[in-house]
Amino acid sequence: MYATIIKEALEGMSDQFILTNFRSAKQIRKISKPYSVTLFSRCNSSPYDFYQLLYPGRFKQWQFNRVPKYFWDDLQNVKDYLEWRIERGMPRDFVYGDIQGILRQKYSMDHLRSLVKKN
Repeated sequence: MYATIIKEALEGMSDQFILTNFRSAKQIRKISKPYSVTLFSRCNSSPYDFYQLLYPGRFKQWQFNRVPKYFWDDLQNVKDYLEWRIERGMPRDFVYGDIQGILRQKYSMDHLRSLVKKN
């Protein structure tokens, strides 16, 4: 029931509009109160899980503000992301920049973990 009401509120909106205007937890709660608040809390307050429940397969994890912890450690996720970017016509220079950013994030987190383990 809640999902149907929320889908009706989002009807006719493009993916880009949804991702721009209803991407964060605060924005999602404004969609159709109290229904969105209840459904969002059932999705562990995860924007990706919220939209996955409403529209399975429509959005990718990386389209939201955050990805789950260790998401980029899975090379399949990195590969899927890079293929997705290339399919959308992203110039290879930008894709290479994305790879550098992902590696920088991964290794900086690994470095932090090693510091924590030492103490």
